[in-house]
Amino acid sequence: MAGRAGAAPGRFGSGPSFASATLTGPPAWWVVLAMALAVVLQYGGALHQAFLGDDYAVLDKVGNAPLSVVWSRGHLFSYWYRPWSRELHYWVLARVFGAHEPAWHVVSFALWIAVMVLFYTLARRLAGGRAAALACAGIAALAAWSGALVWVAGVQELWLLLWAMVFLHLFARRWTLPALAALGLALLSKETAAVLVGVAFVWALAIDRQRAAIALGRIVPFAALAGAWAAIHPWLLRRFHGPLPGNTEQASHLGPLAVAARFALSLVNLDERPAPEGGVMHALLGGLAGILVLALFAAIALAPRASRRRGDVESLPGARTLGLGWALCGAVPLLVPSIGWHAYYGLFAAFGAWMVIASVLARVPALAVAVVLAVAALRPLRAATPSWDWSSTAYQARASTYLGALRDSLRARHPTLAPRTRLFVTQVPEGIRLVSADGAALRVWYGDSTLRAAYLSQYQPRGVADSTGRDLFFRFDTTGAWIEIVHGNEDVAAARLADPAWEEDHRDLALALGRGGDWGGAAAEVAKLVAAFPDRFEYALNLARCYEGMGDEILARKWYAKAAATPGASPAAKAAPLAYEARLRERRAQP
Repeated sequence: MAGRAGAAPGRFGSGPSFASATLTGPPAWWVVLAMALAVVLQYGGALHQAFLGDDYAVLDKVGNAPLSVVWSRGHLFSYWYRPWSRELHYWVLARVFGAHEPAWHVVSFALWIAVMVLFYTLARRLAGGRAAALACAGIAALAAWSGALVWVAGVQELWLLLWAMVFLHLFARRWTLPALAALGLALLSKETAAVLVGVAFVWALAIDRQRAAIALGRIVPFAALAGAWAAIHPWLLRRFHGPLPGNTEQASHLGPLAVAARFALSLVNLDERPAPEGGVMHALLGGLAGILVLALFAAIALAPRASRRRGDVESLPGARTLGLGWALCGAVPLLVPSIGWHAYYGLFAAFGAWMVIASVLARVPALAVAVVLAVAALRPLRAATPSWDWSSTAYQARASTYLGALRDSLRARHPTLAPRTRLFVTQVPEGIRLVSADGAALRVWYGDSTLRAAYLSQYQPRGVADSTGRDLFFRFDTTGAWIEIVHGNEDVAAARLADPAWEEDHRDLALALGRGGDWGGAAAEVAKLVAAFPDRFEYALNLARCYEGMGDEILARKWYAKAAATPGASPAAKAAPLAYEARLRERRAQP
């Protein structure tokens, strides 16, 4: 292999190399401690974050499956092929920790700390220890980390970043085969790892000072690996032509200029306007410890030392060029037409951008600390700002609260469920993805692969092959609990006392059953409404329509007549018996 120090074939110019750069700044263990404090103080609340829709979908897929399912290219969630960071990660942790969420978050925290330390040890050889530490502080303060640290499924981003940092370390030392392995694992963690080939090319030009032809030759093995991976990926190339069936993320897709602006603003936590629900002071006080840790870390790292002049950053020639190229390459995936804008998608690019920002700010320590302080202070404000962006802290916390309450309420009402039970739910809070993947959460909660869940509006009668099993119906209540809508026999008087919305619930259930073609089930519900409200001609009319749908002419005639005779019946209800007889004659006249 080529030498790792001094001049190398194909280089031009002179100066220190990456391998021979002077190591300045805080020692790595000091950065480990600072980053550990930062992640716990800023995201410690995530330890109690429940699994959400995507988590349950993956757990449902791999929970009881053999290891071979991890590498399968079939049944991919959201069309992404990420066997290392998703299927394998969940497969292993499910067997080690079960469904104990805090342990999963601790693993994510550990991965994040490793990413930050790997970046620091890389950046201090490029831009100097002071700039590297400042960049770490700025990056650690980004609100974009909520998508990777608050949400368990965000571990896919963390694995990408970990292998990306490993790859850059290995590429810088010209260890081609290990670097190929790291790139392969990055690609198997997240598709955006393909941009590492571009970053490597910029590195060869800017840091190793190689001519373009030699730099291109150097990245050929990496480009070939990325190309082979793209060829075997089931859906990647199709994503460049637009959204795939069932993928709704493109609804939040932005144009190139808007993406560029959002990305630039996300580097200082201003891509969304901070408007904390509980007030600015409350949010700042809640995040004060994290703010102070990052500001103090930056201040100590930037403090002048007797052995070095103030402002001496020991930056390698080309470090800022690399940082700029790194940011531009890393931001390219944000433009893919099949994805929407989420700040954490730009985290890899943020590392390059902040290395440039820090190399400039490090020359003015007071300003640098002020910038870190401001960015760190904006993070808790953003975290407390209500948002419909599913990668935000507020959204994740809201979804976790609702989903956890619904899980506990359902288990309290039904400690066990019979095999092949189907749950149909209505008025579920938007975005919590309870019925994601046909009710994966339900199967994980009860450990039964035969359970299913759907929205009430999606109700369909069971087929012949699925005739066994029970159907349960629930409405989400604003108190965070389930209200069961009992189908069939029940104590109506007691049920009405317990549920003020009993009439509306059963009316909606009857409508869903009838719309799905289950006229018998709909008739049972409407019959309860008729008994409870005998003076309502509408319910008698609806019951007649149910019997008509069932083909029961006797009962249909009876209830059409009952509806027409009810005091206050509408003209349409009074005309319903004759209209029904006309329909019967028309049907009988048909061949």
